[in-house]
Amino acid sequence: MIKMRAWKGEDGVSDDSRNLLGMILLEANIISEHDLRRAVEEQKRSGGLFGEVLLRIGAATREDVKWALAIQRGLPFVRLKDQYIDPEAVRMVPKSIAEKYRAVPFLKFEDGLTLVVADELPQEQLAELEEVLGTKIKLCIGMEEDIEQALGEIYQEGAIKPASRPVETHIFDPHTYEEIQRDRSGYTLILNLLERAAVEGAESIHFEPRSEEIVVKYRDESGYKEVAKIAESWYPTILNRLLSLAESVKQRGLARSGFLKVRVLDRTESFYVTTTQTTSGEVVTVSRLGKRTFPQRFDDIQAPRDALEKIRGILQSPRKLSVFYGSNRADKLALIQPLLDGAGYLEKRVIYVGEREDVADLPILVVEPRRGDVPEALFAAASQKPDLLIVG
Repeated sequence: MIKMRAWKGEDGVSDDSRNLLGMILLEANIISEHDLRRAVEEQKRSGGLFGEVLLRIGAATREDVKWALAIQRGLPFVRLKDQYIDPEAVRMVPKSIAEKYRAVPFLKFEDGLTLVVADELPQEQLAELEEVLGTKIKLCIGMEEDIEQALGEIYQEGAIKPASRPVETHIFDPHTYEEIQRDRSGYTLILNLLERAAVEGAESIHFEPRSEEIVVKYRDESGYKEVAKIAESWYPTILNRLLSLAESVKQRGLARSGFLKVRVLDRTESFYVTTTQTTSGEVVTVSRLGKRTFPQRFDDIQAPRDALEKIRGILQSPRKLSVFYGSNRADKLALIQPLLDGAGYLEKRVIYVGEREDVADLPILVVEPRRGDVPEALFAAASQKPDLLIVG
């Protein structure tokens, strides 16, 4: 989720309930502060829903407003006209039920179903729908016109046609390749790409949009290697499937991120997923968090003894503030535990500036910076006189 800063009008009074939608659009650089101020004044003057006011003054499009409403409700936003609809999902929902709830069956996942609706269903309706269908349901928000068009088409015989060339790859055996082709939800492709990356020792997987296809690459110590090409029409489905598998997905402006755990070769592999909007489309990087094995104790770090003693001296100094920062997120998170061990952190005041989930299992203080306010968070953390300050 996007974390909002408080916005105040010229009278200095903030109204979060009214302006949250506008703040989401402002944070994403879709509207300006001038647009937001105009909309607030117009709503005071003529009334109406805030999204309708933004449309009326021409500050945002209907798609912009619908996207922001989805973010406000903590739900994914999809344009059905750009998506591949899973036939298995359609078969799970009778036409009469889909039309009653104005809900488009979108993707089938392991123990449930994803539906696209124009607005979030009340909790009692969602519970009723889960009981009727006998399965767990996840919701996405879509445009009304996309939903109406889909409902008019998906139950016609032969309406949902698979992409003619969903994926090309040379790294899988023929049987696996056929399974990937048949599973148009994208789950089999993603699982096999992650498993193969672990087997080959790749550091990360990259999805790069091109003019008519998406190129998938592995990166290891020797560089990049192209491993697959995905049809442009299938990519939104793959992207949504990848994010639906991830946990703790957060959106900040043009970027989304989350953590993914997959069972690979009798062990659990952890990945960090990030997506960024570019002029070519949404670029995705999936980084393996478990590629390197890090020590849990400071004394087990493989480094020259004199260097370790200097680091230990810094960590344990009663007269200094120690700050640790690094650009490689996976390495940095993995090294937190041995550094804390070397500092004797149970007897010290330790503050971590970053996401709470990064250090969820450690008994230390956490300051979560708001978007764009890392300096403010660092100042606030330093004002608490920590012995050890770690920047995430």
